[in-house]
Amino acid sequence: MKHVNPVVLALAAMLNVIATAILNANHVFDGRSWIAWCLYGATIILLAWAAVNAVSGTKREEKTPAPPPAQQIIHQESKQEFNPQLYIGTEDHASISAKKEQDGQDRLVLDFLKKSEYRFYLVAEIAEAVNISKPDARATLERLEAQKRLWKVPVQAPGGYAWQLDDLERE
Repeated sequence: MKHVNPVVLALAAMLNVIATAILNANHVFDGRSWIAWCLYGATIILLAWAAVNAVSGTKREEKTPAPPPAQQIIHQESKQEFNPQLYIGTEDHASISAKKEQDGQDRLVLDFLKKSEYRFYLVAEIAEAVNISKPDARATLERLEAQKRLWKVPVQAPGGYAWQLDDLERE
């Protein structure tokens, strides 16, 4: 039935309603009932055409096979290179301790923002609350923003931004 045009079916229904109204009209169409019978005939012709169209459409759909999938030729090269560099050990001790200090500052700032009221804070307020320097506080806030754990809005205050904990971090 998906090939039956809904406009054709709507037209057939309208013709049927008009024909029925003509037959039921009192003394308006006296002697002209042939109009109603012509409309009924047109309705039957439209419905027959819609049925034939639907049947031939499904048969046409069944006969048409899907085209074979296009064959793609994939050429893959594998080049192997020898890299004679050899690294033994891990990062140097200074970078490991710096990373640990950054992680600690991240935790301090997040804990402060989670425990505080829901508002925006300036860099100076956060630095003072967690007892770290303003440059360290700013770097920490930018790292946390890059991780999408908090967000900033521009303000006309020292530092240029106000920071707020993301709603998902509060839960």
